[in-house]
Amino acid sequence: MGIGRELALVLAERGYHLGLLARKTDLLVSLKEEIKKRFPTCEVFVASCDVTQIEACQKTIGDMASALGQLDLFIANAGIGVQTPAWKSNYKHIHDILMTNVVGAIASIETAKDIMIKQGFGHVVGVSSVAGFRGLPTSSGYSTSKVALTAYLESIRLDLKKMGIGVTSIHPGFVDTPMTQKNKYAMPFIMPADQAALIIYKAIQRKKRRFIFPWQMKVLITLMRILPDCLYDALMGLFIKRLQGSKKTS
Repeated sequence: MGIGRELALVLAERGYHLGLLARKTDLLVSLKEEIKKRFPTCEVFVASCDVTQIEACQKTIGDMASALGQLDLFIANAGIGVQTPAWKSNYKHIHDILMTNVVGAIASIETAKDIMIKQGFGHVVGVSSVAGFRGLPTSSGYSTSKVALTAYLESIRLDLKKMGIGVTSIHPGFVDTPMTQKNKYAMPFIMPADQAALIIYKAIQRKKRRFIFPWQMKVLITLMRILPDCLYDALMGLFIKRLQGSKKTS
């Protein structure tokens, strides 16, 4: 769904053969049929895959690479997110977020980059978030997961450069997807998923190391990263008050 679906369409239009992995088989099959109808020469491998089922996920990625013949580009896009305000008990939600966004994402990337090392080429892309730079209010689980993924991607980028394997860390702001449609707060600079997918594709083609978008969010995040803690806490405190107030009136 969302960014993953739109990225598949963007890549198919530009001549890529695709391996599509997700939990929902019916959506995968439907997307494959749509791609084959619109782009008849595109080869499409689909398989049900839950990144939290580590061994099964790794085997599926291996099967995908074998079916396609090689793995030029691997995009780790699976992710979940729910609000986890600290005034509530959130361990179960945080555990699930970390298992998908960190453990599952890293396990899938590890499998893909091992294949690429044997090939001697490839490009790994991880979809992180602007939430991966500072801890955001009511987002302890999601922010933690994206900080971890961001650091992981940066580390392997340094290691894999000498092997001819590129690594890109993508940091979207708000994108209109089924996940963000559940949010009950204002989402500045939100953009459609198809527009976000095209922007991500262009960043991949330029082999960006780290890419933050839209530009307004990049400016905002740059400022937030250099704010002293006292100012950052004050600004985020206003957000929390506004969020709590909106819930009382809703």
